[in-house]
Amino acid sequence: MYLLYPRTSAPSGRTLRRILGCHGGMLSHYELQGTQDALIRYGVSRGPEQNIVLNTAEAVSNAADKLRSLELLREAGVLVPPFGLTPEGMEGPVFGRARTHQAGRDIAVYDDPEQASGHAYYTQYIPSLREQRIHIFNGEMIHSQLKVYEGEEDEPEIRIRNHSRGYVFRPYVRTRPDADRIQAAVGACASLGLAFAAVDVLVGTDGRAYILECNTAPGCTPRTAEAYARAFHAWAAGMGIESNLDLTEIETEEEDEA
Repeated sequence: MYLLYPRTSAPSGRTLRRILGCHGGMLSHYELQGTQDALIRYGVSRGPEQNIVLNTAEAVSNAADKLRSLELLREAGVLVPPFGLTPEGMEGPVFGRARTHQAGRDIAVYDDPEQASGHAYYTQYIPSLREQRIHIFNGEMIHSQLKVYEGEEDEPEIRIRNHSRGYVFRPYVRTRPDADRIQAAVGACASLGLAFAAVDVLVGTDGRAYILECNTAPGCTPRTAEAYARAFHAWAAGMGIESNLDLTEIETEEEDEA
């Protein structure tokens, strides 16, 4: 079994590789090895396919292209924020976005949609109650987190929930997201052909669950790493693939709960 991960997710990739005791690395190492091991694509769409693969190159590529991802989700009937190549017909605020982005660092905010220009696509701002990250593996939730604000200033009115703006993930432990939000995340993965992903779900003030994106190489806190390692190990065992699971490799630092 080979865990293929990108440079941007190398810390999480290395952690999972150690826990699983499997081969793993970035694309250059993978091509150099020439291995025929079963392949887990952790956020990498390039490189040759294998007979046994978890997350196909096409599915990872579609998830990485955020505009294409939203198109596929909408076509499948999954609820997403209104979006388009132009902000025409949208009410402010709107977000200007890049087709590929990470951690929300590309977001440009426009109170007046008529002033928005120069971006790959635009999304309508959805007033929201909370944002959840629901980790799905083969149609089941394996872990869930809530984004909480820990910034030094008052929480802004327009809530762009990324790390640079003071938001962090806290794991659900004694509770869990509502069933309809879990099902929305399951449906999002199925629509993109993903076996696993961390699905960002926005709970609007209208009570509906909007899918923002599906992350195929999520950052791993200790609880997240354990959840994925257990899921990958169980998948490998079911396929008759040798896999070692050593949970002592997980950092034992405490995580505050949501």
